[in-house]
Amino acid sequence: MKTEHEIRLEHKLLREGLKKEELQAASFDIKNVLCRDLLIEKPSAVLAFYPLGNEINLFSYYELLLKEGYSLFFPVAKNQVLTFYQITSMKDFALGAWNIMEPIKRVVPYHNNAYDVTYALIPGLAFGQQGERIGYGAGYYDKFLQDHSLIKKIGVCYSFQLLDQLPQQPWDIPMDYIYTPQGGILCR
Repeated sequence: MKTEHEIRLEHKLLREGLKKEELQAASFDIKNVLCRDLLIEKPSAVLAFYPLGNEINLFSYYELLLKEGYSLFFPVAKNQVLTFYQITSMKDFALGAWNIMEPIKRVVPYHNNAYDVTYALIPGLAFGQQGERIGYGAGYYDKFLQDHSLIKKIGVCYSFQLLDQLPQQPWDIPMDYIYTPQGGILCR
């Protein structure tokens, strides 16, 4: 089995090599899959991510969630801690740390006990069939999810990023579901 470092480098290069048309088609397809599957249970809140580079772009899905009245939150990383803040428009962003877009208005932070059902859409460089995830290596999402165990963790990726199995560390938090443009899988 390849190491986390090898998988991280390989999948970052594969993702960066995607053509604009491939990115747009995959983002459109995964939005349709998410709309079909994830709005059945009607989450009270959705924790989202702003795409970095060639990550799956879910803007059209986010716009739909806002239009439907869902509480939508995006992360801000500070002092090695992720805090999610509610947005009301996809225009509420500015360039933040590490060249990642962050919410401008940081008035309403996410609190776990304020919502009945919360989905977290989580990016990664690679995912395994049992919910394993390899991100960029800083552990921000793992630290956040460790303190928010009731959140439904949904990995979002391209099909080539979903592998049979990945190496894991004791602190890694597995996903409950993984979604690609072709559909979703229940991991546990």
